[in-house]
Amino acid sequence: NGATSQTITVHPDSTTTYTVIGKTAGYTSEPVNAEVIVNPIPEIHVDNATICAGQSATLTVIGADSYEWSTGETADSIMVSPEMTTIYTVTGYSLGCASDPASSMVAVNPLPAVMVMVDEQEEFAILDAFGPGLTYEWSTGETTPVIQVFESGTYSVTVTDVASCTASSSVTILLVSAVDVKKDVVEIVVAPNPIDDA
Repeated sequence: NGATSQTITVHPDSTTTYTVIGKTAGYTSEPVNAEVIVNPIPEIHVDNATICAGQSATLTVIGADSYEWSTGETADSIMVSPEMTTIYTVTGYSLGCASDPASSMVAVNPLPAVMVMVDEQEEFAILDAFGPGLTYEWSTGETTPVIQVFESGTYSVTVTDVASCTASSSVTILLVSAVDVKKDVVEIVVAPNPIDDA
């Protein structure tokens, strides 16, 4: 490359062979080659994930021989359970070269709010779990937001929102139905106290 010093620093973009000739007292050495091998920087890829609150996500990275996550883990797949939307980063290593860090966002959707309102009558109860954008599945098998029950017991409902997150709630009701009361007729005889005229 035209340099004449004993030591040179090179920055090849690809594998390159450099040739050097030594000279002493007018004598010239045979050419000697030095090959600088340039390993490519690994390109890694990791997907994002979306979960519901309380769930876990598995993040998998590809493109390198080994990895280091921002969590400290070194596997190619890790399981995370964030409480809120979180960004994880990972760096890949191959042949001594490090990749640019890659980011993976795990979005956490909240669970739907569910509360059962109860309107108890004497012989039945109305259970209402209405919420916007929800689908319903009651323990009775019904799928409407409002149901009517005629027996005492515990009833539960599972709701699902547009993000496919689910939540459940249950209520226990006691129905007091009209009861026929049988009245016994009791005959009461009133008599004066005995009087002794003697």
